[in-house]
Amino acid sequence: MLEAACVRATEAVLMWAHVRPDGEPWWTVLLGRGLWGTFTEVLAHAEDWENAFLGWWSSPSHSWALDNAVEQAACQVGNYFAIIVRLQ
Repeated sequence: MLEAACVRATEAVLMWAHVRPDGEPWWTVLLGRGLWGTFTEVLAHAEDWENAFLGWWSSPSHSWALDNAVEQAACQVGNYFAIIVRLQ
């Protein structure tokens, strides 16, 4: 999951969306990595992790995802933050 989170943080620098730079859905980053289950991602562009989390916690959908995580992996590339979340 960490590798997938770092790929998505890197891609967020190029394209700020829940879509990959090649136009594919974000979750295709999970393919071929042996990851199964229900996943979501949370992205942020912020000065630091604290501000990223403040933004996520003020969003009902992002805070729900973080509250319902059974596993997560986070990565930062510059001021871009990505967390891949495995949901319950």
